[in-house]
Amino acid sequence: MASGVRDDVSHEYTCFMRRGEDARLHGRFIRSVQVHGLLRQQVLQALEQADVLVQPTAGLVAQKVEPDPIIDSKTKTNRLSWLLTTTYSLANVPALSIPCGFPAPQGGTALPIGLQIAGKPFAEVTVFKVAHAYEQQTPWLHQRPPL
Repeated sequence: MASGVRDDVSHEYTCFMRRGEDARLHGRFIRSVQVHGLLRQQVLQALEQADVLVQPTAGLVAQKVEPDPIIDSKTKTNRLSWLLTTTYSLANVPALSIPCGFPAPQGGTALPIGLQIAGKPFAEVTVFKVAHAYEQQTPWLHQRPPL
């Protein structure tokens, strides 16, 4: 490092950069922070146009509860990859999921699907009101899947 630059860099960062592998991890971390900020910005821009955003909670109907698989590959580390809830968690906005149907795949059991409602930061009351209004107009609140 040039001596002028070294004065502006903390001792911890200098030590961090001297370790080559850690520097690559640092780059990934910086990129993840940037993606996180971009995602939050996009969600907040969408919420400027509407009071709430509505989408499926998951890309699949509810799955049967089974024992956790033995993790022997990277693909098995995230067994809930079909959930669509990560967007609002990362954007730090309030969201909830309510039942919105019980489709039965061919020859299968009718299992619930969810509707996710997300709102502006600190607008939890709006999210709850929309969810309550939906529940009052649909029968899903009172249905239960077979056990």
